[in-house]
Amino acid sequence: MFLKPTQTHHWSKALTCGHNFNRKFFNEMNTELCKTNECQPANTINYQKPRYSVIDHNDFYQVRVNVPGVNKDGVSITHEGDTLLIKATRNAANRSDWKLLRQENRERDYQLKLQLNVDVDGEKISAKTENGILTVTLPIAEAAKPRTISVE
Repeated sequence: MFLKPTQTHHWSKALTCGHNFNRKFFNEMNTELCKTNECQPANTINYQKPRYSVIDHNDFYQVRVNVPGVNKDGVSITHEGDTLLIKATRNAANRSDWKLLRQENRERDYQLKLQLNVDVDGEKISAKTENGILTVTLPIAEAAKPRTISVE
């Protein structure tokens, strides 16, 4: 697979070293855990990482991202260097006359940041959304495609 998420947990190295349990470790671990829990300041946007799959089609890659509750106006895709950043904002589905009895879905927006380790043609990247699935097509740059070299 040519894509990998860029999110890492800095505290995972400390878990492997028994001697490294100190105040700094616990502070770093708490900071990392707070990134995913509800202990962020009110002005911080709290994203959830959507599920996605990558399909190789020889001349291009296709990234399919599950973003239920998002229409095409709520999607932002940025390609910069070797990074692809996808942000998706949910639509407010609750009507004012509805009474919410139970909610299991998290009402957070989506963000997916992928590191590309193959050159793609940034001018030809395309995207579409249908039935809660965002499909991003990443054409491989001509310079990155395999080619046959003749021997003289």
